[in-house]
Amino acid sequence: RMTRESFWHLHSLIQDDPLFLSRGNRAQRPVKYQLTAFLIRFGGETLVKTADTLSIAEGTAYNYVRHVSKSFRNIRGDHLSWPGLARCEFLSNEMAPYGFPGCIGIVDGSLIRLADMPRANGMAYFCRKKFYALAIQAVCDHHGIFTLYEMGWPGSVHDVTIFRQSHIWKEKEKHFRDYEYLLADKGYPLTKFTVRPFAEYDLTNDAAEAERRTSWNFQLSHLRIAIEHAFGRLKGRFCALRMLAVYDLDTTYKCMEALFIVHNILTQLGD
Repeated sequence: RMTRESFWHLHSLIQDDPLFLSRGNRAQRPVKYQLTAFLIRFGGETLVKTADTLSIAEGTAYNYVRHVSKSFRNIRGDHLSWPGLARCEFLSNEMAPYGFPGCIGIVDGSLIRLADMPRANGMAYFCRKKFYALAIQAVCDHHGIFTLYEMGWPGSVHDVTIFRQSHIWKEKEKHFRDYEYLLADKGYPLTKFTVRPFAEYDLTNDAAEAERRTSWNFQLSHLRIAIEHAFGRLKGRFCALRMLAVYDLDTTYKCMEALFIVHNILTQLGD
């Protein structure tokens, strides 16, 4: 789900990766076919359907997906990374007119539904929405470009638990300056580095103050929805994430990382 121009841009980013150089007597198929296999697979098709579409073996389709996934992860630093000082200053200034100077991102979690219960510790993946899932957490900017993510958690784990165990929280002094913070929803704690809406029990009997807080909540939610839209576009473009068939969790996480990177590239292209 992208334009022809975007496809060839993705192709140009990975075509020179040494992964695609043959190490034997038999040459690999061109990168464009391997990239196509990757996009068909995560566009919503199974490996069997992907292999059938390209008239290749299922094992070959798996290898193509694995190669392309690794090649995108090799360029992660160019397309998905925590913003540097200049970028943080830019994001802070961008958010200032909306009443949130110092905001450098928006944090939230999402569930990736699984087609089947994982074999190891399967019940740990049974989430609050009554299906098996992987829990992921990410930070994005107000344009929906991801800057950080956390994976490897089963669906039963709460967003706050993931956040408190995340690298960004454990190393928060390295990620935030004194006046910088993330926007979050009501499920997250209010801290120096996370700003959340007023909860119902925070609202006061003073009518004027209650109206001010309600208005402030609305403005925060209006900005925070960017992370929901980012997850929505990610799952909308790569429909396999709506119901993921998992054969190997480690490979699945690596492919999901590659999809975050591709999402950022396409978002920056305006696709």
